[in-house]
Amino acid sequence: MPPEKFPGLRHSNPPLKPVLLWDGDCGFCARSAAQFRRMAKGRVADAPVQPLLNTLPPEIAATASAQILFLDTSGAVTGGIRGISAALKAAGRPVLAGVLVFPLFYPLFRLAYRLIARLRFLFPAPGACPR
Repeated sequence: MPPEKFPGLRHSNPPLKPVLLWDGDCGFCARSAAQFRRMAKGRVADAPVQPLLNTLPPEIAATASAQILFLDTSGAVTGGIRGISAALKAAGRPVLAGVLVFPLFYPLFRLAYRLIARLRFLFPAPGACPR
């Protein structure tokens, strides 16, 4: 499983607004990002990760095809379920964000996230998803 935290690593050019980065080659990811966009109500931007891959530290870019990434305004990056939690918190959804990383539930949510991320090509959505 790819790491969700990247201590000591930062994006060299932090955004003015937090950004949720998702796999632009995946229809399931695009649809999930659209749902997040509605929840975020403009507080958090979202974008396909591919155009930004060469701007991310190599250790983080190597995980981009396996998980969603969240880039905050300090340049810190988190991935997977922790990235979703950070994005939800930044979007004004702290309770939902807290549930995802609550110690009792976190292992289950992380496992579920990893399973969905690995099998996302099976879910119906427009556009191809990488295998």
